[in-house]
Amino acid sequence: MPVLVAGLDQTTGAVQSDIRSDLSRRLDSMERDSSWQSWPSFHGARWQAYQMLNELRKAGKLQVGALSGSP
Repeated sequence: MPVLVAGLDQTTGAVQSDIRSDLSRRLDSMERDSSWQSWPSFHGARWQAYQMLNELRKAGKLQVGALSGSP
């Protein structure tokens, strides 16, 4: 996740758009299914990834929930 987040600011065009879409889908998925936050499934790296994605959303770099056709 840290590499993808860093890549968001180091790329442009279609590559940046693809990374942004992927990260948005990941955050959307984590928010729709929060079972990963319960103690049997909890993992520090997953929590850290969620925090990174949430910060990107707060900075206006990700739009979650507005994706069409997301699974």
